[in-house]
Parts: sequence; structure tokens; C-alpha cells
Amino acid sequence: MYNVGPYFWAKVISELPFSILTPCIFGIIVYFTVGLNPNVGTFFWMLFTLILIYNASSGYSLIISASFSDKQLAVTLTPVLIIPFMLFAGFFVSADSIPVFLKEFEYLSIFKYGFQALMLLEFTNNKNYPCAVVSDFSKCSCGFNPIKKDECPNLNPLS
Repeated sequence: MYNVGPYFWAKVISELPFSILTPCIFGIIVYFTVGLNPNVGTFFWMLFTLILIYNASSGYSLIISASFSDKQLAVTLTPVLIIPFMLFAGFFVSADSIPVFLKEFEYLSIFKYGFQALMLLEFTNNKNYPCAVVSDFSKCSCGFNPIKKDECPNLNPLS
């Protein structure tokens, strides 16, 4: 009947509006609700990054579904294959604490690159964070041991 190529391109083109609209709606709601970096350029780069993450994740799920002929096996193994990529992305574990023999998996994670891009967009040249405009972040310590109390924002309003 049809080859794989026409099916793939028909699927991509027919899902294109949905794959752009969904991350944009999510990004618009989250961006303004959370009060992220108040810069127009940063806002549009964040939307573009979310669209890329969404489409990369959709592609990864297509690869998983095409790899297994049994639908139940694909559904069962999808979390088993995705969770390690989330673990190595930097959400739960710092990149410095990943053992050396597992470092390769960190670079295979699609979530790692999206997470890093979103963090760079939020914290680079953001006037809301006093440490964002400093090139040497070791000089800016506004956590539990601030260098100078008056340079750091009040992180705990109850104190």
C-alpha cells in the first residue's frame, strides 16, 4: 500500500499544528504564572525550546513504538527507557554526582539539553536574580552562607 516515508511525512505534517500549539499553550501559562525572565526575546526562545523538547520526545516515543511489534511490550518498556534519561538530565541528580561509567548516558538524554537550555534562558542576564549578571558565580553565594548580607535578596521572608 504505502511505504514508510509517505506515512511518516503525512503523520508529521498532520500533527504539526498540534505539536506547536500544545507546547506554546503550556509555555504561555507557565511563563506568566511563575513570573519568569521578563524579556520578550527570552519568552520566544523558551517557546521555541519547548517546541523542540516536545517534538524530540514525540520522536523518541515513535522510535520506541516502532521498535517493538507487541503494543503491550512497548507500553510496558517506555517508562523503563525514559526514566533513566530523566535521571541523567540533571532534574534529580547533579551532573557532578553521576558515576564516570554512566556519563555517556547523560549525553544521550534529550531532557538534558532541554533542561540546560531552559535554565540558561532563565538565569542568564536576568535582572531579578543578582547572581545572573555575574560571570564568576563562585563570587555570588546567596544561599545558606552569603558573602555579604546586603547583596543577597531575602530568601526566607519569615526570618
